[in-house]
Amino acid sequence: MIRHGRWHVKLDEKKELPAKPIKTMKGVLIHRVIAHSRTDFIEYELVIEESRTGKIWDINRRYSVFAELREDIDELFDAPHCHYCKNMLFKLRQLAFPEKKIFHTEQVIQTRTVVLQAYIEALLKLMTNSFHRNCTLVACQAHGLLSRFLTQGRIRHVNITSKDMPQAMIPCLLRQMQVSQRTKRPGGLEPIKELALAC
Repeated sequence: MIRHGRWHVKLDEKKELPAKPIKTMKGVLIHRVIAHSRTDFIEYELVIEESRTGKIWDINRRYSVFAELREDIDELFDAPHCHYCKNMLFKLRQLAFPEKKIFHTEQVIQTRTVVLQAYIEALLKLMTNSFHRNCTLVACQAHGLLSRFLTQGRIRHVNITSKDMPQAMIPCLLRQMQVSQRTKRPGGLEPIKELALAC
């Protein structure tokens, strides 16, 4: 049984964007996950960028929503479907996922935040693997589940600050502009080199 559409979303005072599905997961970056303490639960804010379009948005998810996503995706690959996805369940079960805890200490919340971000990033990596995408379960159903998770109730992100991307945690710079050494051409423009950095 695949469940979706039950995700708790807190809008605060930001503008909600329509939940357009992501066409391709390639180039989707998770800039940060940060925990917010609500009245009786912890909510995790994800800052997401679709680098192909330059769109950046926020989503808010409770731990239970991450757990539902994990359960739904695992359930898809419970029985082997084809040779493209026969190892998916094994790979999915290898991904670290934080345990449910009754009490939330600062250490538990901090650890959970790091592990949840790593889990979503690992899912994105699996879903964009060209070999696995030959399977219709990966290309359609799993992609749809992850796309809904990343877009439902999304809120426009105003700007990314150093708080969003601490220097030690910058996920990936797709392009870095660098001016090449000055040439001795009089009146000529200096060329700009684009360097693709590995993620």
